[in-house]
Formats: sequence, structure tokens, C-alpha cells
Amino acid sequence: MNSDVTATSSTLPGVGSTREDDGFPDQPQQTDAKSKKGAMGPASLVAASLVLFVNLIEIPFEQTATGGPVELGALLTSEAISVAIVVGMARGSRVARIAFTLLCSASVLAILPGLPAEFATFRIGFHLSLLECFVKLAALILICIDV
Repeated sequence: MNSDVTATSSTLPGVGSTREDDGFPDQPQQTDAKSKKGAMGPASLVAASLVLFVNLIEIPFEQTATGGPVELGALLTSEAISVAIVVGMARGSRVARIAFTLLCSASVLAILPGLPAEFATFRIGFHLSLLECFVKLAALILICIDV
């Protein structure tokens, strides 16, 4: 009688069987980093990090152009938001990727028309703005093609 109980219990899912034969579907194996929801390719992540790096390099130049503590607070808040968005992208947040794309697009569209005037008045600022535009455009392209 004891052998009947053993035979019956070994046919039940998860009892007396190996993981492959337990009758439960296996968890899907994620072999590719992009198969996760919201995951980015390595080139996109490097480009987003480079955008953040360029933004952080510009802080001293932008700070000298601001007038007072309110403008400085706004500058530091915007940089904190940039850091949070890139960290969210690194963790695979789709919302962060969309926010990054929108903010980079808006930033490039806001910077480009002012480049000629900046070239005439503030050459270092012109070069930094030009670098920022190129880096942001490259990041946008890499993120949109999902590399």
C-alpha cells in the first residue's frame, strides 16, 4: 500500500520529480538584454551617459551666466532631473526613455537657432553648445534605432 502512495505522489506535479518534469511551465529565459521590457542597447546607454556627462561639464559655464540664487536653483534642479532620467533609462524604464527623447529633442531645437549669436559673443559657449547638440542628436539616433 505504501508503494501505491509513492507511485501516485511521483506523478503529481512538483512532487518527486525534477524541475523539467514538474508539469509547470518554465520561466521564460531572457537570453538577450533587449528582450526585457524597456531595456536599451549598450550603445544607447553609453550615448545617454555621454549626454549627461556633457550636461554636467556645462554647469560652471551656465552658472556664470545665471543672475542669482533662483536661477542657480533651477539649473541644479534641471541637472538632478537629467541624472534621474538617465538612471531610470539604465534601469530599463520606458517612461525615462520617452522623457529623455522628448527633452533631448526640445533641447536641440532650442539650442540650434541661438548658435550664430553665441558664436559672435561667447566662443567657448558656442563650442560647448555645438558639442551638446551633436551628442544629443547622436543619442537620439541611437535610442530611436534601439542599438
